[in-house]
Amino acid sequence: MTLTHTPASILELPDRYDDPATGRSFTVRQDVSPEDPRSWIDPVDSALWAFREPRLHRGTAGIKPDGNLAIDAFARFVETLDEDRALEATRRYLAVYFPEERLSVAIATIRGYSQSDWLDVVCATKEGYGTPEGTIDVFRQWVFGDVWTVSDDDGESLSGIYADSAEKAIAQFRDEFADPDPAAAPSKARSSFVVSWEIDVEDVTTPAAAAARAWQRQFGRRGRPAPDEACVFTVRSPRGEEVSIDLSDEQHAHLFDTPEGE
Repeated sequence: MTLTHTPASILELPDRYDDPATGRSFTVRQDVSPEDPRSWIDPVDSALWAFREPRLHRGTAGIKPDGNLAIDAFARFVETLDEDRALEATRRYLAVYFPEERLSVAIATIRGYSQSDWLDVVCATKEGYGTPEGTIDVFRQWVFGDVWTVSDDDGESLSGIYADSAEKAIAQFRDEFADPDPAAAPSKARSSFVVSWEIDVEDVTTPAAAAARAWQRQFGRRGRPAPDEACVFTVRSPRGEEVSIDLSDEQHAHLFDTPEGE
């Protein structure tokens, strides 16, 4: 997918992306009020805690969630052990005392877009509630501002797109609102059309003679039309009766042996 990017300006206009291949255009801006992904699942089943960061007092990431066995155990162990040994001790503790809980635990350092944007986090999830690694990744997108609102020129809009870049947010948007089917677009291929108009012909005695005279006068043709010319006239009498005349038919050959179909 190749997109043309028009950057946002100092007037706070959104970024714009144009796809010349499909003609679609998209505007992308950061979602200003995205949901904290930690709120999606009960912390008993899936929980994340930032146990170390430069500015823990400035946000909610450093508030330890309540009720998760693994997070509670890790918090106790990390008071006296480094994080790697605390993680190993937590896993052994869960395996011995709570094997039925089927909790997976992982730690990671997640980073934002400046030197001081980082968090050391621990995450624990029960079987059936995703993986710690996946939960950490979505949390990273949320805490460092990688949540987007995408709109297109047709008026469709989608907020709360968790993605590592605007381009990836557009890709998710297109999964939700598919590109128009090229087969449904108006075809530019050549086609055949039927064109008709009315021609008044006077001083003739038969519908066939009227058709022959129109062919000779309006089209400047003297000879009888060939079969592949599809020269069929619909002739209407003064009384409103209509008849179709195919001038290429052999029965009308005599009309072209006299001047102007007489």
